[in-house]
Amino acid sequence: MLDSAEGSRLEALVPPARSGAAPIARAVTLLAIVHGWRPDVERWLLSVFTYCKADFEALLVDNSGDARMAGWLQTRVAERLRLVTLDPPLGFATAVNAGIEAAAGEVVVLFDPGVELTGDAVLPLLQALADPTVVVAGPYGLRGAGTLKEFEEDAGPEVDAALTPRGWGASTPGSASIESLTSSSASACATAGAAPWL
Repeated sequence: MLDSAEGSRLEALVPPARSGAAPIARAVTLLAIVHGWRPDVERWLLSVFTYCKADFEALLVDNSGDARMAGWLQTRVAERLRLVTLDPPLGFATAVNAGIEAAAGEVVVLFDPGVELTGDAVLPLLQALADPTVVVAGPYGLRGAGTLKEFEEDAGPEVDAALTPRGWGASTPGSASIESLTSSSASACATAGAAPWL
């Protein structure tokens, strides 16, 4: 919503266009949207570079609007770690779409940067996505202990928050969208059809 002296109007948020040289193609892009919380990002990066065995890149989308965070993230950029900075910050879905657009991986795995891998969670996702009939993969969902402020992964089928694929009959082959995404689970979407996040 943009307000001016002439009134208010609704305008779509659009991420910045990709700039610079094309990144090296990878099997998978591990994507995290950064809103702050540097210790979480540090733990996520350490766990990804420790446990991921696939041909990957880590892609951080800085949606924090914080100059100190942007400066720190710039010092971390390397061959397998890239950064997209949104200035000004945009909404979560727009930030995710910017990350998907910038991704060099054939598959994109979206992480909350508060997630810390304790093993290789990426190869099982890639194996599941190797089936051409699968475009979205992830855990069954989460079960809250009283509230969703404290939760743990649950085998289902009765969960408090879950991945809900929608649009399987969509006009673009391989496209899907996510209605609900839990904040602590890693979720994957094949970029074939560049599944947008709503």
